[in-house]
Amino acid sequence: MDRSSRRIARIGLFTSLVFIATIVLTVYIPSTQGYFNLGETMVYTSAIVLGPFEGALVSGLGSMLADMILAPHYAPATTIIKGLEALIVGLLYEKLSKMSLKALRTIILTLGVLLSILITYLGISYYSGEVSLGPDINITVWGSGTTLSVSPVNVVIGSELWFAFGAIVFIIIMLASQRAPSHIIPLIISIFGGGVIMVSGYFIYEVYILYAGIIQSSCSLNEAILLASYEIPFNVMQVLIGMIVGIPLIMRLKMIGYGIREQEH
Repeated sequence: MDRSSRRIARIGLFTSLVFIATIVLTVYIPSTQGYFNLGETMVYTSAIVLGPFEGALVSGLGSMLADMILAPHYAPATTIIKGLEALIVGLLYEKLSKMSLKALRTIILTLGVLLSILITYLGISYYSGEVSLGPDINITVWGSGTTLSVSPVNVVIGSELWFAFGAIVFIIIMLASQRAPSHIIPLIISIFGGGVIMVSGYFIYEVYILYAGIIQSSCSLNEAILLASYEIPFNVMQVLIGMIVGIPLIMRLKMIGYGIREQEH
């Protein structure tokens, strides 16, 4: 089999794997009519094993095919967001894998500090005291043909919880930076970068396209922001699971010699 045939074969294989990983286990999210899935596992694996550009192609295509079945109104955004996510992961990994261990640890500690501050600030500012989890609105989601009703659930959350949570996140990241093998740290940072693209991409799409957007305005901008924010924890969980499952899978593929791009050069 020549190089062109091998490339077509692996693109087809990894597109199928992204598709299967996305649909094999899903949890429906009523507030946004989206769904939690395990697709990030193969998005990250494809980005590292195939490289940024082929990884972007199979991630965007495989995820889009899954959305065409499960949530068609997300398919246009998914093609771009998942493709860009894989591209960023692949490009970052190529850059970071050439850096010194000291520089990598500095980067991951800096990210840990920023993430902890962000979690604490957002938690105290928006999710402390008596918090309504969910807007009280009725909207029609563009492309779905259905009306969505969401009622809030009121809970009381103390600000000290967010200080503790922010501190725990920093400690975990600090320990990971000190104890993780040097070849794992570039993977962690790269996946973190791709995860930011995915989480922010879907948030922007939901706010400015699905709900208060240019195609159909079903609610106010503030309501759209509130509604879209309820999918953020699920998307963050997808990133974490993709990292936890994807990194061992990537290392196993490399161990058995499945470094596709290295074999071809």
